[in-house]
Amino acid sequence: MNKNEGVIKYTLKIQLLLVIIVFLSYSWIYKEVSSTKTNYKRTDNLTLELKEDEETIYINDLKNIKDNDSYKFHVTNRSESEKNYTLYLDDVKLDGKETRLDSKNINYYICKDNIKTNPNTLSNLGDSPNRKLDSSTIAKDTTSEYIIKFYLKDKTKVKSTDVIKLKVRIEENN
Repeated sequence: MNKNEGVIKYTLKIQLLLVIIVFLSYSWIYKEVSSTKTNYKRTDNLTLELKEDEETIYINDLKNIKDNDSYKFHVTNRSESEKNYTLYLDDVKLDGKETRLDSKNINYYICKDNIKTNPNTLSNLGDSPNRKLDSSTIAKDTTSEYIIKFYLKDKTKVKSTDVIKLKVRIEENN
């Protein structure tokens, strides 16, 4: 075997190793990107987009509720015209040992497209399933970002079984 054949074999081995590294890197990146799943709730023209693990707003450690306990979701209008919509907060069925904290003890505020609303009490929205969170108009080909933050009224006594368990629902208004 001459010197040129050795160099060619060495170069081919390096190239094969680089192809394998690129393939493995691409596979890992694809897995990471696709593992962040998103839930979509659709009307005819609007999409409510939530992270898969946040389909239900679930706070079960109310004694230690934190400032960063917030929930983000998006409303997207993919139609050819502006649309009116309403967002609702519906109660979710509780597990056997859970008890729902009275909505008069739950405060919240919303940031919609980085504009914060005044704090309010959940009971002021009405009763589930007609608990209206927001009504708005969205321009065509536009996405609105919502962040909702829950916290307890001062001096609210909670039991270890008390939870907040809600789900966001969207309805398109005509």
